[in-house]
Amino acid sequence: MMVIAFDADDTLWQNETLYARSQDVLRDVLAPYASSQQVTEALFVTEMRNLPAFGYGIKSFVLSMIETAVSLSNG
Repeated sequence: MMVIAFDADDTLWQNETLYARSQDVLRDVLAPYASSQQVTEALFVTEMRNLPAFGYGIKSFVLSMIETAVSLSNG
C-alpha cells in the first residue's frame, strides 16, 4: 500500500514565516561569531540531533536555537 498525504491546513504556512524570521534574528545575533551559513548549518545539525529527545514544535526549535547560540559563541 502506498499513501501520499498532504497537510493543507494553514497553520504551518502561517508559522513558517515566524520560524524564518527567528532564524534571521539568530543569524544577526551570532554574526560576530559565525557566518550566516555556519549558523544555518549548526542550527540544522542541532535540530536533527535534538529531534529524538524534543520532537517537533516551537519548544524544540527554541531549545535548538539556544544550544546553537551557546555553542557558536563559546558560552
